[in-house]
Amino acid sequence: YGVQAYAPRAAYDVARTRHVLTDPSVDVRWNAARDTLHMAQARPWFGWGPGCFEIVFPVFQGTDYLRNGKGERTSRFEFAHNDWLQLWAECGILGGFLLVVPAIIVAVRGWRLAGAAGRFAFFGCGLVAAYAWFDFPFHNPAALMLWTLLLVSAPRLRRSEGA
Repeated sequence: YGVQAYAPRAAYDVARTRHVLTDPSVDVRWNAARDTLHMAQARPWFGWGPGCFEIVFPVFQGTDYLRNGKGERTSRFEFAHNDWLQLWAECGILGGFLLVVPAIIVAVRGWRLAGAAGRFAFFGCGLVAAYAWFDFPFHNPAALMLWTLLLVSAPRLRRSEGA
């Protein structure tokens, strides 16, 4: 039943995805990512300040999307739909390093200590980090806490010596 009920929407989603892949300019996320990149490039080292994306982004928002006939914005962005670009725009290169480098160190050290299950956990963390290029999972506190907990506890996920 679920497949049949979703079939019309699935056909629409597939058609929309094909259209976006052939012409990325029609997707708001591509335009927002481009403008977020411009925002980050304006202050590359220190950024605009954590949490200020919603306030500063309208200055960089292009005129070719989400505007009415008078050129007024019809929508506002709270998030960039790309956690990594938003991190760079808000915190800059230096602030981003302060947040990302410790996670990388924990992952590299943990990878050496982890068993197969722990490495699968690290793979899952990597998938979420890759997904953050297309959406904003780290802005969900529950997802961020779970990701962090999995990252730091993955080395303990190994077969015990007595088993």
